[in-house]
Amino acid sequence: MDVRSRSAYLRGHVPGAVNTRYGRDGWRIKRQGVSGMLPPMAALEKLVGNLGIDNTTHVVILPGGYSAGEMGVATRIYWSLKVVGHDDVSILDGGMSAYAADKSAPLKPGMVTPARKIFKAKFQAQHIATAADVKAGIKGDTRMVDSRPNDQYLGINKSSSVARRGTLPGAVNLPGKWVTEDDGGKFRSADVLKKLFDTVGGVPKGDTIMFCNTGHWASLGWFVQREILGNKKARMYDGSMADWSVGIRTDITDRKNYETELARHRDKLQDMVDDQTQDLIAARDESERANAAKSEFLSSMSHELRTPLNAILGFSQLLKVNTSEPLSAKQQKSVSQILTNGELLLGLIEEILDLSKIETGQLELSLMPVQPDVILNECVSMAQAMAGGRDVVVSEFAMEPSRPQILIDPTRFKQVILNLLSNAVKYNRAGGTVDLNCEIRDDALRIKVVDTGPGIPEDRQQELFQPFQRLGRESSDIEGTGIGLTITKHLVELMSGDLGFITEPGAGSTFWVEFPVAGAHLSDISDTAKANAVKVSASDQGIADPNSQPNFDTNSKAPFSILYIEDNAANLALMSAMLDEYGKIDLSHAHTGEIGVENAIATPPDLILMDINLPGISGIEALHRLRENDATADVPVIAVSADAIPDHVDAAMKMGFYGYLIKPFDVRVAIDLIFEALNSPKAPAARGQTP
Repeated sequence: MDVRSRSAYLRGHVPGAVNTRYGRDGWRIKRQGVSGMLPPMAALEKLVGNLGIDNTTHVVILPGGYSAGEMGVATRIYWSLKVVGHDDVSILDGGMSAYAADKSAPLKPGMVTPARKIFKAKFQAQHIATAADVKAGIKGDTRMVDSRPNDQYLGINKSSSVARRGTLPGAVNLPGKWVTEDDGGKFRSADVLKKLFDTVGGVPKGDTIMFCNTGHWASLGWFVQREILGNKKARMYDGSMADWSVGIRTDITDRKNYETELARHRDKLQDMVDDQTQDLIAARDESERANAAKSEFLSSMSHELRTPLNAILGFSQLLKVNTSEPLSAKQQKSVSQILTNGELLLGLIEEILDLSKIETGQLELSLMPVQPDVILNECVSMAQAMAGGRDVVVSEFAMEPSRPQILIDPTRFKQVILNLLSNAVKYNRAGGTVDLNCEIRDDALRIKVVDTGPGIPEDRQQELFQPFQRLGRESSDIEGTGIGLTITKHLVELMSGDLGFITEPGAGSTFWVEFPVAGAHLSDISDTAKANAVKVSASDQGIADPNSQPNFDTNSKAPFSILYIEDNAANLALMSAMLDEYGKIDLSHAHTGEIGVENAIATPPDLILMDINLPGISGIEALHRLRENDATADVPVIAVSADAIPDHVDAAMKMGFYGYLIKPFDVRVAIDLIFEALNSPKAPAARGQTP
């Protein structure tokens, strides 16, 4: 549980840590005119549960670790959790300052949204003192320890939260700041703490009440007494001098109020909670089954659709670039239509998968500090190519190397910008313009896409980010699915950014996105993230120059031998047709992983192309067997698969594939990768298309 400010948390936190803000999230409230009081039990139950904590969760509180005040936030929340009966709580001594000092310790930027859990409070009166307890303690043997600064203890000054100067009768003074090293984020040792208490009569052994102005500094003293020095009879006065000084307490004590309140709602809620818990468990199990089935269906759908699309798009590309038997102009036009619509279908598949992942919380992002200009320039170049056939001018983008870094997932950021630019081009007027520019706003970089299109009617603007809404353009000749902006909005929000628009019907629209600036705070980011922050640019699949030839040494070896392990006849035919264009290729085939491995060991080829989803053993297992045999250990293997899930692609590359071609693949990209591998069979670098 990270208790730092939201901005510090977003810049970098312990992976998986949730953020809660001491002053804003309800850890302290105003009760009976007194600020800083413990909230009602029901409110604390909800607050704790919303942080993803149930009664079995081990909680580690992570303060900033730079001052005693920050540690006071941690100890106050620690005390609150103890009061509601959650004992499995720890505080990181030294806080995030100590954690970040270890340069190998991982840090992750962005927001973690926890799944809500059910937490049941069990009021623990032994941790809390009330006004009545203080009255009784003054008359008895209870030790009173004032944790405020000396001047407030002596009555020279007072806090604005306290109505009167002075302290409790008989109280001794040990300022809360003193219990940390140099007013910092690390507690003093037990020996030093004992010496400090010796100055005020020694470490209390019996009933002790810690207090301050509102219960912040006192929580530090309570924590060191109870958890470091072992005085389990230490209590903290909730409300402290802010409560005592107003003089409004009666014989009805706060403890009785707490117990009465708890009893009042406990019986009523217990049965309800038990019933709801069972319902939630059943609903969760059903939801998990449904999500698993949905994920399996979508993965299967993606694979089954990508495989035939590979043949459709691949053979279409070969027809288009065939120089030995060139197509007529009419045939070229027909093939172009096949390619265009095939690519539209592929785009729809990708968008539906993205939307599904977002809705089920399965879309994972990799946030890192990135200087965005390179990516923005690539996006503008792609938009310019798109605009060429639409009589729309996309202005050049001015690159500024000094522009600050922002916290983004580079691949998804590029998807966001491309979608905004694509819409600005598609929905523009003839002779229109599109401009992309950036500006710094506070601690964020705003990127604006400005078009001169027809604008968005006021009565349709509320539909803009709804899926499958095209705002009346369904019957137009403008291609689209109506879910691009929906996905864009979700992606921006997942990257802790904002998206908005300004539109004037008949004059055009401006869509903007904002992302937090990260460049000034790289010291808070892990070394791994810093390494990834240097010029990030995602490569793009796209039709290369059909007249260019692969870059390989034709004299190095003749012919090259390639083994293709593939069970789909259409994909085999496509690969054979691709390679026939270049000659000097001896292509053999195996339809299972077992046969492919046997053939490769018997006659090692120069290169192996490997489908992942094979009958019998998978392509992954086949790769393991190839690497374990001396005859094939160094033969480069390229994965050729319809599995486009990024995690699966990354996992495959880490297992030792030379490259990864995602079906449907661009013929030009595939040829370049194949001949690169043939010329550098032992090169370890990951190659291929970006999923």
